[in-house]
Amino acid sequence: MPKKKSDPIDAIRGKLPKQERRTYQGEISLRAEGDNPTIGMFVPFGRRSVELWGFVEIIEPSAFTKTLQERGGDIVSVWNHDPNWVLGRQSNKTLALREADDGLHGDVTLDGEDAMHKHFARRVERRDVIGTSFGFETVRDDWVTEPDGTVLRKLVEVKLFDVSPVTFPAYPDSEAEKRSSAVDIATVKAGVDIAQLAVVLASVEDGKIPETQAEDFRGWLAQLEALVPPAAPTIPADEELRRRLGLRQRVARVA
Repeated sequence: MPKKKSDPIDAIRGKLPKQERRTYQGEISLRAEGDNPTIGMFVPFGRRSVELWGFVEIIEPSAFTKTLQERGGDIVSVWNHDPNWVLGRQSNKTLALREADDGLHGDVTLDGEDAMHKHFARRVERRDVIGTSFGFETVRDDWVTEPDGTVLRKLVEVKLFDVSPVTFPAYPDSEAEKRSSAVDIATVKAGVDIAQLAVVLASVEDGKIPETQAEDFRGWLAQLEALVPPAAPTIPADEELRRRLGLRQRVARVA
């Protein structure tokens, strides 16, 4: 009996995780009117993705309709996929999501009194951060193999978890993105303007910081060093020996 030929679509589907994430480059903006800036995000319908894991993908219109109705209070927006840095949430109306003919539109209103939120807004304004990402679980999809052999996946209905700004659109969940987020957080906590620090580093000549900027640079180094916990005190060798001998004597008396 001849062996049944395996279906490439079944093989691809079998490797996909339950929870997935997609990212769109350039689909982000900032409105800075008033005290609380707003980051605008967009996920397009009908646009073919780059090749993913052996297939290309499009999002069908109304793919988000049911999830927006059912999860209206649970969908969040976070910075670079980090749940510790929540930008907004539907339940408190700081995240607004709506479907239109062209795709899913999202607006997250930041807290103008939050130092991290102000820092994130500046990153979007400067176009350092240019991606919109969304996390989802597939409810229904359709797969077809096109005449040229391309495997096309159509997302018909998804369960949405978050819609968020990301630094590296091409490589979501990458180690580089995690490091970037850590640098953002550390520099803001230390009171360091990372954009100005980058300008100073770019002006290095012959391995040295220009004298006109050296004072600022030394100050930033001191602020960053303050984030480092003090080193544990070392026990001198002779003191350590006496401590161990004393411990043995106490154990011997107990025995």
